[in-house]
Amino acid sequence: MIPDRLEYVVSSGQHIVGSYCRRERKLVGVGSVCNILGVDHLNELNVLLFCYDGESSFKVFVFDQSLIETPVFSSLSVDVPQDTAFEILVQPYHMLQYCHGVGIFVEFRNISHFWNRIDHITAYEGNHCWTLQTRKRRDWNRAAIHDGWINFREDLGLCIGDRCMFEWKNDQVKEFRILYC
Repeated sequence: MIPDRLEYVVSSGQHIVGSYCRRERKLVGVGSVCNILGVDHLNELNVLLFCYDGESSFKVFVFDQSLIETPVFSSLSVDVPQDTAFEILVQPYHMLQYCHGVGIFVEFRNISHFWNRIDHITAYEGNHCWTLQTRKRRDWNRAAIHDGWINFREDLGLCIGDRCMFEWKNDQVKEFRILYC
């Protein structure tokens, strides 16, 4: 059985955090693979092969029109984190009338590392857009979403147990496309 949290390993060795949405039976975070491959859309590739290891990761291989494996070289600069998405699992305390912040898992600090101590990120879903204030703790290792969360969760109709994936939009470390399940 595919776990809820997984990672994609591109043949260049880069790791990308993703997830599996059981309700829709689809992999989430494949768009981040496009960012690593340097393409705007998966249709630009001839064959993209995902090999599941039976545990928690998929190896990703790219093939050209002759069905010869194509080496993958990242189009991203060294200054950009390898992980291009972060995830929030909606908890009961995230649903309170006065939510005091939604923590971002420490494992995603490679993304939040590029944010200021108090900063704002923009989240997009369809034609909707939200500005969310982020804050870092004094040790700078943990970040949380503060202002904007309540409107965000209400507009999306989030419920306890929902997973919300914030995936890079246009290679910007402060702009995210929302994928949820």
